[in-house]
Amino acid sequence: MFVLTMLSLAQSAPGYKVVKTWKLGGEGGWDYLTVDPDGRRLFIARSTRVMVVDEDSGKLLTEIPDTPGVHGVALVPEFGHGFISDGGEDMVAIFDLKSLKVLNKVKVGTKPDAIVYDPFTKRTMEDGRMRGADWPCDGSQEPPIVCRVRRQQKNGHRRRRQRESDRDT
Repeated sequence: MFVLTMLSLAQSAPGYKVVKTWKLGGEGGWDYLTVDPDGRRLFIARSTRVMVVDEDSGKLLTEIPDTPGVHGVALVPEFGHGFISDGGEDMVAIFDLKSLKVLNKVKVGTKPDAIVYDPFTKRTMEDGRMRGADWPCDGSQEPPIVCRVRRQQKNGHRRRRQRESDRDT
């Protein structure tokens, strides 16, 4: 059984306390959690799908299916889209924030993992575990698309950088 405890890691941190605990059933482990403050929803990456939970009641609102190897969700409310890193298919799924229906899937390279949206640059960036192809990453396009943040080895330490063409922007 899947147990989600709000601020579970904060149990030992001073000034934090557990305020709600929800029991959500279902198969598979979970990865990143993403909060939608405007819609009061919690997006939970669950192995092959994304669970969408009401932030106040803890009730399951719906699931976004067919996302094998899902790791995370990035929300872009200003454009009405969300992005799901779909590591099992080497894709990022783009979905509508109102209907929660997948609009498109974009091939992104190997094993997309963490995914974030930067409102300043209007870019959605995913961090793949393995080196992959580059692609445009303007979040304001219709449909918006993502770019990869590459991991490189330098002097034995891993560091991250954007595509070379993005460095000057």
